[in-house]
Amino acid sequence: MTAIGRVLLIDDNDDHRGALASALRERGWTVDTARTARLGLDLATKSPPDVVLTELILPDARGYQFARALRSAIDGEVRVIALTRLPAQLHAHALAEGFDHVEAKPVNVDTLIEKMRQG
Repeated sequence: MTAIGRVLLIDDNDDHRGALASALRERGWTVDTARTARLGLDLATKSPPDVVLTELILPDARGYQFARALRSAIDGEVRVIALTRLPAQLHAHALAEGFDHVEAKPVNVDTLIEKMRQG
């Protein structure tokens, strides 16, 4: 099967990262994973993804910092979607900081994929 697209998933929670990566792979996506912003940025610059899914709070950076660094490091367009348990009133701040979408955890995979496909 041909992959739908390449996703970079960054989450420091091994269980969440593993479950979401498996669900996306089952739906035809190629998924790279990272536990930290630094590892995610390294992966993204070596093999630029179509979509980046990142937790807003990572061990080594805030998601906002990561999103800015990612956009400046990668040539071309990449969709960046924040994954978070933070309250909905903080989602507008994430959008203002450069995220294309914010998805509340626990993630509904089908809803997330719709956001990943939006152009």
